[in-house]
Amino acid sequence: MKKTLLTAALLASAITSAHAIVDGSETQAGWTVMGRQGIVLMVLVPAAESRDEAAYQREIEKICKDEINCFLNFYTNSKDVPVVVPLPDEISHEVTATYRKTYKKGVPLFTWSCRMQMIADSCF
Repeated sequence: MKKTLLTAALLASAITSAHAIVDGSETQAGWTVMGRQGIVLMVLVPAAESRDEAAYQREIEKICKDEINCFLNFYTNSKDVPVVVPLPDEISHEVTATYRKTYKKGVPLFTWSCRMQMIADSCF
């Protein structure tokens, strides 16, 4: 019973935090949380910073700072199409990186998209 209540409390906290983030008020200039699909937040990256790992780390820190579990997908929008969820193909095909932090695994994982040609041996 206590475990169920704790799980419910953690879920409610995560949802509340995510709602505060989705409004874009806690992101870097030019970075936008576009929405959520399931547990994954989708973040729009300015094209000029799409290869800047330090910029991603700053954004991750802002979005995930109080989260036990944090799942982010990063995208660019070179064709400047309107942002809607689910994402249009023009944006979903421009994934740049992912970030996963889970309580169970314990180790956060930032991974570049192979299309970014940043790290050839550890990309998706």
